[in-house]
Amino acid sequence: MVGSRRYFGYFTDDSTELAIQLDESAGESTSLGFSQAITNAVAQNPSLRIKPSETFPIEPRYLLAEREDADGRIVKRKFYVGATTAAAWGGTPYGITIDGETWNITARVGEVRHYIAAKDTGLIDGDVDDNVAAAV
Repeated sequence: MVGSRRYFGYFTDDSTELAIQLDESAGESTSLGFSQAITNAVAQNPSLRIKPSETFPIEPRYLLAEREDADGRIVKRKFYVGATTAAAWGGTPYGITIDGETWNITARVGEVRHYIAAKDTGLIDGDVDDNVAAAV
């Protein structure tokens, strides 16, 4: 169940620090590799905050995990991973402790970046193409 939320440090594949807001119980798990303290430069810059529910400009890396509940049901969950050096990201897929419970990792999904595609609108905007056409 979702509890209180706060910002944690997330490190992209190229080691850029971003702030990501997560449920505290998952973000505080050392197996997931989130920084517990965010630097002041990141905390004061809103453009360095990402939401796990959004896909632009970056989809954070995550893993899918499952465990057997006390009554025999299989519980599945998605966990975001704060760094590629995290134990849950590079370690064994069996017996990872997250949020005080033992999970088996079934999949790891890497970080995805989305860029705005450049497109020429065809409008006269004073670029080089307009200057060449005017000189002819």
